[in-house]
Amino acid sequence: MTVVLATWLTGCFADRVEVVRQEVAQLEAELVQLRREQTELLALLDSVPPPTQAVRHDLFPEGYDANAPLPSGHPRRPDVVLLSIDTLRADHLGSYGYTRDTSPFLDRLAAEGVRFTEAWSPAPWTLPSHATLLSGQLPQRHGAIEDHLRVADDVPRLPEAFRRAGYRTAGVVATLYVSSRYGFDRGFEHFEDFGILDKAENQLSVVDADHVFAHALAFAQRQNEGQPLFLFLHVYDVHYGYDAPPPFNTMFDRAPEWGDEKYRSYAVYQRRMIDADQLVHQIAQYDEEIRFVDHAFEAFLSAFSKAGRDVLVAVTADHGEEFGERGSWGHGHTLWPEQLHVPWILHGPGVQPAVVDIRVGLEDISATLADLSGVRFATADGQSRARLVRGQRARSSHEAAQLASTSRFHTLQFRWHEGQDDLYVDMPRKTRALCDRSVDPNCRTNRYRQEAARGQALFQGLIGKLGQPWKALRDGTVVVDEGIAFRGTERHNTRFDVTSGDRFLVVPGDARVIFQAADGTKEGPYRPLGGTVPGRGCGLSFDGRAVVGAELPPSDAEREMLRQLGYLQEEPSYSGEDGDGPVDCG
Repeated sequence: MTVVLATWLTGCFADRVEVVRQEVAQLEAELVQLRREQTELLALLDSVPPPTQAVRHDLFPEGYDANAPLPSGHPRRPDVVLLSIDTLRADHLGSYGYTRDTSPFLDRLAAEGVRFTEAWSPAPWTLPSHATLLSGQLPQRHGAIEDHLRVADDVPRLPEAFRRAGYRTAGVVATLYVSSRYGFDRGFEHFEDFGILDKAENQLSVVDADHVFAHALAFAQRQNEGQPLFLFLHVYDVHYGYDAPPPFNTMFDRAPEWGDEKYRSYAVYQRRMIDADQLVHQIAQYDEEIRFVDHAFEAFLSAFSKAGRDVLVAVTADHGEEFGERGSWGHGHTLWPEQLHVPWILHGPGVQPAVVDIRVGLEDISATLADLSGVRFATADGQSRARLVRGQRARSSHEAAQLASTSRFHTLQFRWHEGQDDLYVDMPRKTRALCDRSVDPNCRTNRYRQEAARGQALFQGLIGKLGQPWKALRDGTVVVDEGIAFRGTERHNTRFDVTSGDRFLVVPGDARVIFQAADGTKEGPYRPLGGTVPGRGCGLSFDGRAVVGAELPPSDAEREMLRQLGYLQEEPSYSGEDGDGPVDCG
């Protein structure tokens, strides 16, 4: 019996060994095949264009001829070209001290014109900064502080003023956040946003600088003789991901490779910053994009020179970019100099060559361009710098570029500038930083502990600027959702009691505010930016900036996605989340 069992077990073992041998042989054959396929795929990858060439699209106007002549311009009224280079930090231009040759043409414009050394943006991302650029209003006034809010109809726009003054106006933009969907088309006779109307399309980032300039040039070619033009141009190339076309993609470093880092998010790089070699490569690609835009813009303006047209040129940016200075990569989350210090270069008729060290803001640009062009345009927060540009002495009516803020990506930060000091306040984290920019221009050292009294004085200035637009008209309880409340400089929790006559501040402006009276009745939620504010008979009043009709409806693509997911059963009204304007309480 034992012999029989042993023989049986030996046979079973032999059978199993044979099965394993066959499986191993099969796996080895599959491995050989996989290695062969790997070799073929690698060869194929080597043979295809690099990533830069792979993403280029033909977005030029139909029938476009770059060599077609422009008509002659107006003999006394120069054309005005306002160029915004998205994500361009000032210190990456040669005229602002950069050692790499990123901007030979812009540097020439700066040398022949006016270069503002201290130009600042009020926000570290595209939508609020451009709304400020074209309106002369700070984000707290124009209200477009988040991507669910469009620029309201009552916000003035620079192109409207130029159009009323007899200029033909065109805007050509390369991103969703300066598109018609957000209200940037108002005032333009011709507006091209390439159909980028939702975030999915925007992330593809297919519109390049030469496409933008081609559409603007095609518009100019179609105009009559003697017609002055106002052109607003926005390019997105310097925004991540950086993928300049050849030969610019090898100008400062190797060509892009398929294994290069693809930008993910600021939070990702806070947890794990990319390695040093890859960061050097990404900065080189960023600089190559600047050089590409510089080259394309020179070609664009040369067409105006050939036609003998006088052009007043303004070049700026909406914000900069962080490259590891605070431990991450990107923008939108903080307010440090690398994200808010931007270039402003002016060149053209009436501009006397100069370097201007006076602090200015994006809110000043529209007033300055209008003033230099003899166009009437009143700005609420900006001031014209035309006298400085003309080489005349000028006194500022108020300290410029004091307030900056962001609530992007669930942040809530403020920067307040006064004298030579910058105060940075991170409200959710309850942290503050103070620096003296006269000795620490990049704000590397936090002096708040050593100079707490000065820091508190600056904080009082910040709160004073923001004001206390809410007022309790009855005793009760206030509940704040997605925001922070202050009574004076005293910070409150999200739920706090008020008595009649109390005034308070709630930030950001699109936070929801609910009032519960002592008898238990509730009012709200109120939301000054994009929703409603209290009207007659309510327990609260609001005398600050309320934006009516600014709630952004979903795009067709987003609406269809919500419908497919079952979140949208019928077509709602999107005139405002809770209605528009003041709501009476009886």
